[in-house]
Amino acid sequence: MKTISTIFIAMLLVVSSTLTYGQNDNAREGFTAFSSNDSNAIIVSSFYYDHLPWATNLNIAEGTSETFKLEIMNSSDLRDIQMNSNSRLTYYFTNNKVIIYEFGATKSTRIITLDNGGDNFGVSNDGSKIYSYSNSQEYVSIFDAMTGERLDRFIVNSFKGAQPEGFFNSDKDEFLLRNGNTLYVWSIANKVQDREITLPNSVKNLTITDNGNILAYTVGGEVILTNSSDGEITYRKQFGYDRIDNIQFSANMNYLIVRDFYSFLVFDVVNKKIITESNKPSDDGKYIPIYYYVNNDNSRAVAMDIIDIYCGRNFEDAVTDYIYSIYKTENLDKLASAPYGYIPRPEKAIVSKDNKALVLSGYNIEDGFTNGLVDNQENFIKYINVNDYPVTFLEDNKRIAFMEGGKFKVYNIETEQYEREFETGVLEYNEVYYFGSGVGRLVITNDVEIRVYDYATFNLLYTFNFSQLGIEPTDISFDNNSTISVYSLKRLHKFNAYTGEKSDTPITNIDPTNKLVDISISGRFLLFRTTDSEFIVYDNTLKAEVYKEKPNFVDNGMVYLSAGFFGNHEIMWIRYKANPIFTDPSVVIYDFVNDKTEEMFGDNEPIISDDGSLYYSHYCPVKYEIGTIRDPKSSVETTEVISGSVYPNPASDFIKLDLNASSLNSEIEIFDAYGKQVMSVIYTGEVINISGLTAGVYFVTVGDKSMKFIKL
Repeated sequence: MKTISTIFIAMLLVVSSTLTYGQNDNAREGFTAFSSNDSNAIIVSSFYYDHLPWATNLNIAEGTSETFKLEIMNSSDLRDIQMNSNSRLTYYFTNNKVIIYEFGATKSTRIITLDNGGDNFGVSNDGSKIYSYSNSQEYVSIFDAMTGERLDRFIVNSFKGAQPEGFFNSDKDEFLLRNGNTLYVWSIANKVQDREITLPNSVKNLTITDNGNILAYTVGGEVILTNSSDGEITYRKQFGYDRIDNIQFSANMNYLIVRDFYSFLVFDVVNKKIITESNKPSDDGKYIPIYYYVNNDNSRAVAMDIIDIYCGRNFEDAVTDYIYSIYKTENLDKLASAPYGYIPRPEKAIVSKDNKALVLSGYNIEDGFTNGLVDNQENFIKYINVNDYPVTFLEDNKRIAFMEGGKFKVYNIETEQYEREFETGVLEYNEVYYFGSGVGRLVITNDVEIRVYDYATFNLLYTFNFSQLGIEPTDISFDNNSTISVYSLKRLHKFNAYTGEKSDTPITNIDPTNKLVDISISGRFLLFRTTDSEFIVYDNTLKAEVYKEKPNFVDNGMVYLSAGFFGNHEIMWIRYKANPIFTDPSVVIYDFVNDKTEEMFGDNEPIISDDGSLYYSHYCPVKYEIGTIRDPKSSVETTEVISGSVYPNPASDFIKLDLNASSLNSEIEIFDAYGKQVMSVIYTGEVINISGLTAGVYFVTVGDKSMKFIKL
């Protein structure tokens, strides 16, 4: 049986945004570089779903980031990255090429080829030359950074049988070669060794900083600073770590980050005190990410979160994410991340009333809540640093709401401040909904009642108590205008959020054992399930089933999980497992007007916008998609339907029209639901044979009259 009835017949057209690698993907650790101008950083990593190298420009001063794919074939080819603040260029080194970008750019300015491979690389102080050192070839090569032409080279000590460590002091245009406890220093301009510096035993984390003037290193748990010209110790501090893994100074040398594996501290070099430690949470209880860099006034940090994400389908196997972000150090508010706009384990979303923006929410044990504002093309806008899930968008799409311990709180996305709040008295809620037409109405539901508040005053206006009505609601919908629909015990109850009016209508001709799974936003259509593979759509206007069928994609092994409408469209989504053994769920979009099916992105229930035209869906643990269901403007949708008599309605083989005598001998046209003319006859007052039409909705037009009927 398939009969269709609706005033909104929608052609299935799913337009999904392209999900870009790097936008929300778990990264594998790669390379990190910080400029000496206190503002720019680069994070390079490959992602879980591919092996291509991606880079993120982090602007620490502005708190922004941008992720892009590097012009390198494979992440394993990358050898080093360096930033030069004088030329404001970033250099990405492979074994025989250098890809050069301007600070903040996502396209290279040039790619040069070197005529020999190297183990260590450097850049001249002015950025015009590239340096390369090869342990096997035992010489330093100098290349033109514009053309890649070899300008010169010179031999350095070979130290036969040893494994020397070579690196460059770009600020001083020097090459340093460490062998044992001795550091040999060459002037690149003069191509001669001009000094030796003796190092203590067990030196690690050798670092050049302070415009090339300071050699910093660690011995055990001690950090030692020396003059790069002669090795004289200028400062030393014991931090008590058994093994220091890395050290990093702010650009002005005022702050020092000391890391011991995943522990770290921030040391105020000027005032000689530790100001941040990772072995305790921040004042508000937030998890402290691992700091890699702090800026000159310690107001912002580049830090790494190590996140173990579990999903329902692979709960025993965590997916580990390594995410670099810019934080405000005062309150650990996240400003930007690499990859750009990363949201760990995104699972919930709210959609703005105009469908132009969404707040995506993720949660994991280590990092707590992460909320990100994105547009409907998946472009990340900003983080919303509130430690809870938002429940709805409010007026002008610039405000969102949170529920916290029964308190309703209004948050302004632009000012990043709470503006209003009130005690609702509802500690456990099911739905929070905002009607924005005219004077706003706020609706909060739980298992007992629906509460409607005046949004301007937060005064409680109406309470619809389920127990007083003698019903137990199994589903609630909102029509984006004024009406709340509740189904229970074969009756559809409607409540007007503005007037408080109540009405209910019986749902007839439905088997009481059928399970309701959704109500269309207008409350007209109800979706029932009879078995795991058969669904019924009931039209409450016609008081009849208009669809009852097993969808074309299912088989007897399907395990039903959930289903729902896309707004008022005659399109449904169905989430299921292919069989009890195959554990990964699938989601499909099914157009039961045209019997068309399309696989839907994601393995979880989609979140649908108020009007049903936009959806959000995701794959656990990290990937998400925002797509649209468009309802093309057909002639039927824009045609005013003028009431007239077409009977019987619904009809199987014949219809008869009740028209006045002046209509005799007029042309009658019959259109299908998509505006296509399917019949044309001359009206004689006799019955019209429609047996050749397929089941569905049709419109009879005579002059300026248009009348609808159902063909069974």
